Amino acid sequence: MRRKKLLPCFYALLVFIAVIANFILPTAAVSEQAAAVPQYGKFETSFSISGQAGNPFDPAVNDVLVSFRGPRGLTAVIPAFWDGNYWRVRYAPSMVGNYTFFVKFNGKAVNTADLSGNSFHCVKSDSDGFVRCDPNNIQSFQFDSGKLYYPIGMDVAWRGEHDLSYPDVFAKMSAAHMNWARIWMNYWDGKDLEWTLSKQQTPKIGYYSMDVARHWDDIMDSAAQNGIYVQMTVQHHGEYTRLTDPNWQDNPFNVANGGFLKEPADFFTDPEAIRLTKNKLRYIVARWGYSSHLLSFELFNEVQNIGEAQSHFQDVVNWHKTMAAYIRSIDPYHHLITTSNSDPGLSLANIGLDYDQQHSYPPDLISVFGNVKTDDLKVPFFFGEWGYSGTPTDAQGRILMHDGLWSGAMIPAAGASQFWYWDYVESRNWWPEFSSLTSYVDAYNVSQWTGLARVSPTVDTHGETAGLTFAPTGGWEPTTRFDIDVPVDGAMPDMHGVASFIQGRYHREMTAHPLVFHVTCAKPSRFILTVTTVASAGASLTLGLDGNDVSQQDFPAAAKDHDVNTDVGVDIPAGSHTVTVVNNGLDWLVAGKFTVTNLVPIVALLAKGNSRKTAFWAYDRNVFEERPHSATLRFSNLHPGKYVVHLWDTKDGQPKGDIDTKSTESGGLEFTLPPFTQDIAGVIVAPVRSAP
Repeated sequence: MRRKKLLPCFYALLVFIAVIANFILPTAAVSEQAAAVPQYGKFETSFSISGQAGNPFDPAVNDVLVSFRGPRGLTAVIPAFWDGNYWRVRYAPSMVGNYTFFVKFNGKAVNTADLSGNSFHCVKSDSDGFVRCDPNNIQSFQFDSGKLYYPIGMDVAWRGEHDLSYPDVFAKMSAAHMNWARIWMNYWDGKDLEWTLSKQQTPKIGYYSMDVARHWDDIMDSAAQNGIYVQMTVQHHGEYTRLTDPNWQDNPFNVANGGFLKEPADFFTDPEAIRLTKNKLRYIVARWGYSSHLLSFELFNEVQNIGEAQSHFQDVVNWHKTMAAYIRSIDPYHHLITTSNSDPGLSLANIGLDYDQQHSYPPDLISVFGNVKTDDLKVPFFFGEWGYSGTPTDAQGRILMHDGLWSGAMIPAAGASQFWYWDYVESRNWWPEFSSLTSYVDAYNVSQWTGLARVSPTVDTHGETAGLTFAPTGGWEPTTRFDIDVPVDGAMPDMHGVASFIQGRYHREMTAHPLVFHVTCAKPSRFILTVTTVASAGASLTLGLDGNDVSQQDFPAAAKDHDVNTDVGVDIPAGSHTVTVVNNGLDWLVAGKFTVTNLVPIVALLAKGNSRKTAFWAYDRNVFEERPHSATLRFSNLHPGKYVVHLWDTKDGQPKGDIDTKSTESGGLEFTLPPFTQDIAGVIVAPVRSAP
């Protein structure tokens, strides 16, 4: 009898405790979630937290973490993010099986007694997972599945003049079998969380625009649907400079706009700027880190163009170290991290970022791409941005883009060279140029080749010659190589250590000696230096032949640094000679390219390969000529045995026939190309054996 009276009291006590607990512990009401989630797919759920106050974007005030536990002891802690109405978490499970999760708010477990569910099941999918660096091949990326990933695409930094949406662009890229896009978080295109084109709509410092965040949701969803892997450029140089492409005047961090930074370069050292940047990175990881189509975080676009930071560039280096370490501390998916600092091997290439990228807009792309060496690099490398210089006609521009795509693909690098002028691709319908290259890569599985190196065959065009064009590989840096041998077999001279800035008296220590070119001509030739830009203080270029000054060009001072695009040359008789180049003026001039006429075979060739297979691209050195040529090619890198040469029509994007050949015991392999106009590509591989 007494026991029956106690039971209602006991239940009442439990209810009382539960009510009190709801005041003591925050509660999370979680929405219904999918019962089954594909492997590497997106699990997503939303919830609210009682007791929340203050800035939801500041983890120092509202630190919301979700802990997941999966099969075989797998655990992951994911930061949740505020979507404007609710807290939300996104998670990509990597293993098939059952998962549970629970929420922590400011370090304390949230009461989950009334949650509608806290588990899901992961099922097998055909996703290859996230992209990693290949541990066995420096110049390769690979997916979690082990399949190699060869990025080939273009920059789509912002919506261009034709205002195509990202889903539209990605669909066209997918149709062209492209798989990489580089996208900026820029304010004028509605993609900067902290800063919008409208000052009235720009959130207050420390808060983020939810319209921008939803725009990025659409971008990442569309990228996944179209097989595009996004290199997300988090910052760009214009935001923090008054000098190059400046946007500092509109930056909300600028004290003139109600911010707290007096100078642009303070961004790299100011404690509040560092704290806010970490908060933004955390939000990015929380909201989009789940996506296996988020290839990498690019911390900065061309940070070297922030002139205000050049005198204390170590601050920039330290900032990159800090931000890379922070991302790695919160990112359970271990996305790749990079930055863009123009040239590989500079200070930002040696701080432990996952891969390096270079940007280039030279007067002669083929000579630049043909000179790239990757065998000594310690991390994967590719050109993340390139374009031609000047203002060619549409027809010329298409040829230049075509040549840049194919010559860039022949670099033994971790990825293709990625074109910058995405607007032109759409407005001029240059998509077939990409389709031809990607179809070639797919047809011969070139993206899965490993252990590649530069291959330099000999080219015999039976007496037909053309000029050899080559360019410096360095930028604003000291020249360390002063003697350059110019080959006559068509190979590119080694220009590593030669800076494009030829200094005058102001910085004589950076070009301490004249450049000396050693040339042997079978017939009379002409040595030409194309000067592209001159410093405002002026310069004076002198070319000498065999120790005698022959040609001089003065470039007078001007109000600012200026483009001149002037050729300065000297005639060279047949025989062996030396040509000297010296700047005796006050300040620098830029050597865009060098050309020696009538020197080398009219057909040139770029190739990459290993001892079993080789990819090559042959082209007419007279780039705008449309006269058929042929050539006999001799390779020495292949093991003895039978091979087949699959030829590829680069214009039509179709196979062009096969040539059966074989390599001798000494590794020599020779064949003659059929007559072609402008260019032709191919691969040399062992023949496929038919089934018995």
